[in-house]
Amino acid sequence: MPSFTGLTSEIDQRRMKSGPTLSLRTWLAGAGVLMLLVGVAAGLVAWAGWEGVASAVGRIGFPTLVGVLTTSLACYMIRFLRWHRYTRALGHDVPGLANLQIFVSGLSMTWTPGKGGELLRGVFLARHGVPFSRSIQLFYWDRLADLGGVLLLAMASTTLLASRHVVLVPAALALIVALWLLRPGGVVFTRCALWARARLPGRRHAWLDTLAGLGAGDARLTARLAGMGALAGAAAYGMQGLGLLLIARASGIEFGLAQALMVTSVSLLAGAAVLLPAGAGVVETTSVGLLVAQGIAFPEAVAVGLVHRAATFWFAMTLGATALASLCIRQRHA
Repeated sequence: MPSFTGLTSEIDQRRMKSGPTLSLRTWLAGAGVLMLLVGVAAGLVAWAGWEGVASAVGRIGFPTLVGVLTTSLACYMIRFLRWHRYTRALGHDVPGLANLQIFVSGLSMTWTPGKGGELLRGVFLARHGVPFSRSIQLFYWDRLADLGGVLLLAMASTTLLASRHVVLVPAALALIVALWLLRPGGVVFTRCALWARARLPGRRHAWLDTLAGLGAGDARLTARLAGMGALAGAAAYGMQGLGLLLIARASGIEFGLAQALMVTSVSLLAGAAVLLPAGAGVVETTSVGLLVAQGIAFPEAVAVGLVHRAATFWFAMTLGATALASLCIRQRHA
């Protein structure tokens, strides 16, 4: 009977030749999520009043939009540099430009719960000799570092503003600790895999042995590398906070950097907490609510919040879809 490793290798070979395929259910789920987000945005605009929102958006000039998109690009580049460093830490020397395109392609799956669809990168990394089990570790490290970075921003900004939203920090910190303990290859994860191996039929043993063997990769995630990853996450999402500040200032709103960082980080944490696709509109409504709480008029808050969401989430989706299409075309003609 072929081993799990052999079967995985076979699957990877097929995927490398044909490229990834998405089921009709996946396409329908994606379309449903995007329609939900559009519906939430339309509802906020209708509630705030179209004329007021349009007037606020009209004050955001083209140079400002270019500047905001530049901050988004800076966010993705910082996150990619961390991703590339993690790839090398696991012992895989994937060419920089190829890894950049693979990383960006994952942004097309930002809409999935917990961004789990970004595991799609593993299909393309397999072409460069990266086992899918290592891709899972890369994804987990990347998401954990993002969460740690956003938490750092939330702690710093809410403390500076003496905001009541600081009460969310302990819950987010507890979540990070739990995720760290449960990380693939960690002690708890490995013991759970060995515990399951002792109780499941023999045909499952090869698969569980592979999971238990992830400890070798986990040992490469040093405290220094984890800390640098969290700081990189804070810098990356800090750039998104800067983008929010640019939009607010262009709309004629008096707004400070600490406020922008607080709105950005707390709304992202709220979206992550619901564990629903793309935050299921929670990010949009939370950011608008936080802007209103800062004394900004509702129509202007809706305009600023939705333009910022377009320059982050929707911009990332567009870049990711372009990179994914390019990779798929290239693999089909390889």
